[in-house]
Amino acid sequence: MLCSNVGADKTLGPDGQIDKGCSSSFITLVPKSKDPVGMRDYHPINLIGVISKAISMDLANRLKKVIGSIISENQTAFLKGRYILDNPLMCKWVEGVLKSARSAVLLNGSPTFEFGCSKGIRRGDQLSPLLFLLVMEALSSIFCKAGLEGIFEGIQRPNNGPVISHLFYANDALILGDWDRGNVKNVGRCLRIFYLCSGLKINLHKSYLYGLGVDNDDTKDTANVIGCKYDNTPVSYLGIKVGANTNRIRNWDPVIEIFDKRLLVWKAKTLSIGGRLTLINYVLESLPIYYFSLYKAPAGIIKSLEAKMRKFLWAGSIDKNKMN
Repeated sequence: MLCSNVGADKTLGPDGQIDKGCSSSFITLVPKSKDPVGMRDYHPINLIGVISKAISMDLANRLKKVIGSIISENQTAFLKGRYILDNPLMCKWVEGVLKSARSAVLLNGSPTFEFGCSKGIRRGDQLSPLLFLLVMEALSSIFCKAGLEGIFEGIQRPNNGPVISHLFYANDALILGDWDRGNVKNVGRCLRIFYLCSGLKINLHKSYLYGLGVDNDDTKDTANVIGCKYDNTPVSYLGIKVGANTNRIRNWDPVIEIFDKRLLVWKAKTLSIGGRLTLINYVLESLPIYYFSLYKAPAGIIKSLEAKMRKFLWAGSIDKNKMN
């Protein structure tokens, strides 16, 4: 009753501190099994006094009112409305979905015989990306642990910024670290640990080693030791060339090619001028946003894209010889 009547801005005790006698407790060992032998067969438990327990109970009752909105649904212990069987039931559902999955290959529009999907996850399934993220979190934890233990050294950001050792986006993984042959070999060891834990093996034939400011022969020799390929910058990552000089027009060729491919497909022979304007506003103008969000485009690129949209609007084609 005393605890319940204490205001939110008040404290227990004249000096704001709980008396030592009230906050003291005894630790005793409770056996985990019938025949305990060593310390591992016991777990400790605190014997708390009545006053301290009453204060803790009041704080717990207050916290219970809001903790459900704070703790994610992944945790099911000690929360009202969440049960111990929720997690095993969820695992059972995931297992059922994966084990019951069957597929057939379409050949010339005709399906072949069905077969079970024993490895990997099905693309197109809404559950697959989330399961993939859970697995990749294990690989991320391995590299984080390796960084903390000094086994793998990532890249230190300027001005005492955070250390970056890896960047993951779905199945595209970019691992960053100081150029040292031992450091590079430790990357392979981390991937080996991930393989032993999950059964997922990195395809080295699709992997590339880049050395920034490193001699090409050294990069080639290190890549041969690992068993992967090697290449020079710029690096093509998630559709963007990283490390390229964006002031040069030729480094913007991928953006121009995307524009040309879309316009060549449309041709716009049967589209009204209103239809062409809609395609320009909602499709063409959004195509380069992905690149423009990272790099500042040269004025020549902007003029070239605007000219292509102008020709498509008034001529219905990007053919230079066709103008109204």
